[in-house]
Amino acid sequence: MPLGPGKYDDLATLVLERAGVGAAGGGVIVIVLGGNRGAGFAVQADLATTMALPDILENVAAEMRRSMADGLTAGENNGLFDGPAVAAALTEWLK
Repeated sequence: MPLGPGKYDDLATLVLERAGVGAAGGGVIVIVLGGNRGAGFAVQADLATTMALPDILENVAAEMRRSMADGLTAGENNGLFDGPAVAAALTEWLK
């Protein structure tokens, strides 16, 4: 993971501010697929959070797999594949 600002660093800053992540620690990771600047990611986090990111992301991936398997088994997608709905929810949250 390169250090320094990336192509989506401005978006990560916005999310960090809107989420209220402060001096107490924590951070954000923004992953963009098919964005207007191409695919990429940006991380803004304290050192402890940055070092924990691999474990955090593995846990998120496992949870997503479980949710998808449960939804697909039930014949639903639980909104996980509904890109416009996710984008609309994120846009509303960022207001």
